[in-house]
Amino acid sequence: MRIIVDRTGFPLIETVELGAIGIWPITKYQYESYISATNSVGDNCYDKVLKLNPRIAVHNMNNSNYERIFITGITPLEATNYANWMGPGFDILTLSEWRIYYQACRDWDIPVDAPKEISTRAKEIWDCLRKYKKTEVDPITWTG
Repeated sequence: MRIIVDRTGFPLIETVELGAIGIWPITKYQYESYISATNSVGDNCYDKVLKLNPRIAVHNMNNSNYERIFITGITPLEATNYANWMGPGFDILTLSEWRIYYQACRDWDIPVDAPKEISTRAKEIWDCLRKYKKTEVDPITWTG
C-alpha cells in the first residue's frame, strides 16, 4: 500500500489488489476544481447542490459538521463525468466495491500525519479530520 495523489492533489491509497481509491469521499474543493476546469456545470445547478449541503471553511470544521466538506446532491451522470475528468481508470465505486475496499483497508496502516505528496488544501482537511476524530479509528472514516 502506498499513498499517491489525484489530479487535484488529494490522497489516494494504491494497492496491488485493488488499484487506487480515494481516502475520503469527493470533497467540494475537488468537485469545484472539476467545474472550474470544464465549465460543464452551470452556476444555477451548483447553487442547488450547495443549498442541500452548504460549503464550510476548513477552519470552521468540527466533529458535528465535517461531512459538509464532501460533495452531495449530484446526479450519477455528474459523478461519472467527474470521474472521467479525473483520468483513465477513475470510476464511481459500486456498493460491493466499497465493501471490498472497506474490508481490505482495515489491515492497512493509514498514516496519522498527512503525507508530504498531498496538496495544501488536502493537508488542511487531513489535519482537521484527525483533530476531530478519536485516536482509535476506522481507517476509512476515522471513527472509533
